[in-house]
Amino acid sequence: MFARKFSPKFARKIQRCVFDTLESRRLLDATLNAGVLTVNGSSSADTIGLVLNGINIEVTIQPEGVVASPFASALVNSIVINGLAQDDAITVGATITQPTTIEAGAGADTVNGGGGADTINGGDGNDELNGNDGDDRIDPGIGNDTSDGGAGTDTYTYQSRSDDVTVDINGGNSGAAGETDSSANMDNAVGGTGNDNIIGNADNNILGGSDGNDTVQTGAGNDQIFGDAGTDTLDYSALGSAIVATLATNSVT
Repeated sequence: MFARKFSPKFARKIQRCVFDTLESRRLLDATLNAGVLTVNGSSSADTIGLVLNGINIEVTIQPEGVVASPFASALVNSIVINGLAQDDAITVGATITQPTTIEAGAGADTVNGGGGADTINGGDGNDELNGNDGDDRIDPGIGNDTSDGGAGTDTYTYQSRSDDVTVDINGGNSGAAGETDSSANMDNAVGGTGNDNIIGNADNNILGGSDGNDTVQTGAGNDQIFGDAGTDTLDYSALGSAIVATLATNSVT
């Protein structure tokens, strides 16, 4: 058996070793698994950016300066971004068309979706949420939020909420009592599980009350209305003209 006798000089060097503990927070990372590119922020205020550079998707996370290895775009079927806590800025490049789910997390976040069909969940805090191109779905969460669907057929939803909310895509404020959410370029509106007030606009909307005793106010377009569970009310007063309701075919003209 090989044995080594340590000299006193070597022993003194060992005695000088110092071990530090790791920070008690989640580390930043970006991974590709089974076609899903997952990007995780930290508990600090992060700036997360995804851009398409040639055939690769590049991920950067600041201020820590983390630059992930490029991911071949052809291998990415969908993207999930988790901002976690604090005031994050998350931007997906306009030329990235894979469907992307963005969980902004708590804090006053700024989110810019990419060119695909994105799902953006604001979470708690006063957020600015922009869908940009694609058929996007934006849930502002709790707080005084500003949401813009951008181009495409976009849905403004409060399905994460169980309290009574107003979902107004016709220029008015949305949210629960005391909230002043605003939205632009939205085509569809969906409530949560409370007793909600859903207000459409002049486009051809899909208006869904979800559970609860909801009131759905239509606009001038050819709308599709889904009441779901609860005792719901249809309000056509904004039309200012006579209507014909045919219950046998569930249609109003």
